[in-house]
Amino acid sequence: MGKQDHRNQGLKKAGPFIRLAQLLTDCIKPEKNQKNEKLNMQLRALSPGDPEAVRRFHVQRIASLLGSICLLAAVCIPAAILLRGRVEEVPREGLQRPGYGESAVSAVLMAEAEAESEAVVLEDLEVAVYSRQYTKEEADAFLQQACRELEGLFLGENVSEDEIRLPMVFPAQLCGGKVSAQYMTVPYGYLSEEGKILKTEGEAGQLVEIRATLQCQEESLVWESTVCLFPPVLDNAARLRAQVEEEILAADEASRAEAYLALPEQAGG
Repeated sequence: MGKQDHRNQGLKKAGPFIRLAQLLTDCIKPEKNQKNEKLNMQLRALSPGDPEAVRRFHVQRIASLLGSICLLAAVCIPAAILLRGRVEEVPREGLQRPGYGESAVSAVLMAEAEAESEAVVLEDLEVAVYSRQYTKEEADAFLQQACRELEGLFLGENVSEDEIRLPMVFPAQLCGGKVSAQYMTVPYGYLSEEGKILKTEGEAGQLVEIRATLQCQEESLVWESTVCLFPPVLDNAARLRAQVEEEILAADEASRAEAYLALPEQAGG
């Protein structure tokens, strides 16, 4: 097997850096370069019976150099990308605020200043950038819009404030989230916080005052309405269930001293 065949076989078995170093060595031929003559002579003297000693030394040196370059690139390139993403000149108009209602962001700045004819560099200035705020006029306009929106929502499927028999709608947010709403009903216990009917006073009706506190940033507004609650409209099955449950409750209260609860045989006639 010739010298070139040995080299080709060695290329197949060697690692990527060695293979590349062998190819570069064959191209630049450092073992024949006059600048390396003294070094090459010393290498031949150290290995008199090994004709490949000089070439092998240069291959190893080039492979080590390639490995160092790759390692340096693996560290420096991501660091450069990271620094490029984090270090940038602040625009003339300043730092852009997050949108309305978004969370605050922080920035670390470096400032160059001149104090008493002396240049000063201020590093690691931490600045909190809060979200943009509505003006008072904008907030007031949103509150008025929320009142109109609530007027069209709170009845739910009921037709009029004078006859509420179905669940009402008490939205927690209005105007696309710009306005929040909290509800209070007087007297308490007839309507839930979601607008569901908890109890009524029969067909005599029960007046309930609804107060909604609308909030937009620091501005607030109280919206009020009065409704009259009546028993819910039930279909035949729901009405029969309510009558049976009422009869069971009455039978239970009438037989608390008995060993058994006698279930009713009739309900609602």
